[in-house]
Amino acid sequence: MKEGFGEMRYANGDMYRGEFLHDKPHGPEGSCTFAHGGQGTGDFRNGLLHGHGAVTYGDSTCYMGGFSEGEFHGRGILRYPSGTTFTGWFEHGKMHGRGCLTSAAGNCFGEWQCGKLCAGASLHARQQSHTQMKLKVPVM
Repeated sequence: MKEGFGEMRYANGDMYRGEFLHDKPHGPEGSCTFAHGGQGTGDFRNGLLHGHGAVTYGDSTCYMGGFSEGEFHGRGILRYPSGTTFTGWFEHGKMHGRGCLTSAAGNCFGEWQCGKLCAGASLHARQQSHTQMKLKVPVM
């Protein structure tokens, strides 16, 4: 049984380096390299990111912030390869709570529930003159 600091390569090609407890990644400042090209760093508990951490996926999507049992949870920043970025709150892996979605079109401020934008959000659209105007975003 693996205990303390070490490295482990898994059958799927993933590799973890950091603290272990009962054969599972467990402790601060662990590092995992995924066989599909991504990587994760942060605090691990019972084999999952838990606490503060960062993940970059093979498609260059990246997240930095809070984790709970391997899911985005708490305050964080999620950046997609297109450059679109969500800064705000997450719950159980989904945007949930106050946040700002930033894209080439502008900034959308509002409340999210279970990954969906709620009523009353506002959009600050970028115009060609680089000035901003405020619009109401319809509820999806």
